[in-house]
Amino acid sequence: LRNTYMVNIGTFPKNHESFREENEEAVIKYENYRRIINQLKANPDIETVGIASNHTSLSALGSLYEGRYRSVEDTTLIAESQIIGFVADEDYLKVFHHSKDNGKTLVSTKDYDWNDPSHILISRMIADRLFPGESAIGKRIEHMDNPGYQLRVIDVLDDIKHYNYLRPYGVVYHPERINETSLGGKIITVRSKENTPPAQFIEQFKKDMSSNLLIGNYYLAGLSSLSQMAEDTDYRAGKTNEVRMRTALLLFLLI
Repeated sequence: LRNTYMVNIGTFPKNHESFREENEEAVIKYENYRRIINQLKANPDIETVGIASNHTSLSALGSLYEGRYRSVEDTTLIAESQIIGFVADEDYLKVFHHSKDNGKTLVSTKDYDWNDPSHILISRMIADRLFPGESAIGKRIEHMDNPGYQLRVIDVLDDIKHYNYLRPYGVVYHPERINETSLGGKIITVRSKENTPPAQFIEQFKKDMSSNLLIGNYYLAGLSSLSQMAEDTDYRAGKTNEVRMRTALLLFLLI
């Protein structure tokens, strides 16, 4: 999560002096949203831009959305999975350095063909459970709550760790395309370039983008470091407290 950030975009309320009713029309609102994305891509300190479907697709926030899937070929093979949704038009996978082949290959959202809405990615843990001893690529799965709607696996990525630091988690990645009717709940994420120190990036970003992202009824509401949010989540989940307790116990035993 180092060098990754959540861009918080706000909208002016109707009683704000900058609010314009015409900017609330669906088509204009979508066009302005795309202009925000383009402004972010043009920022020289940003390496790539991604869009998560919702908060549950960002493990740093401590939320988790799970689902149960089964193999279409053998419906007795079932796996429980974290579900990550992302917008296929941008590069969510590259922002968070998702990989395959045990970390040897970083993947990009642009590596795949998303024209078929049934295309999905799964992680190694899910592949092993649903297709033991064979390749999962090209195989079909379905969500237990939506039997009959078949999804086709187009690649297998490495497992990731959720905010629960003790174990990796299996993932099913669901892509989507956005339009003027599906902007709700989307979260814009960015990865800064490696040679830009975080403090410098945050300061310069707010300085440069506060005016650049003032588009239609949108404005820059803030920039959140996802690595810092992950640390805060760990603390709330008890990781930091557990480490402190273990350290205190060790010191007690040494005294």
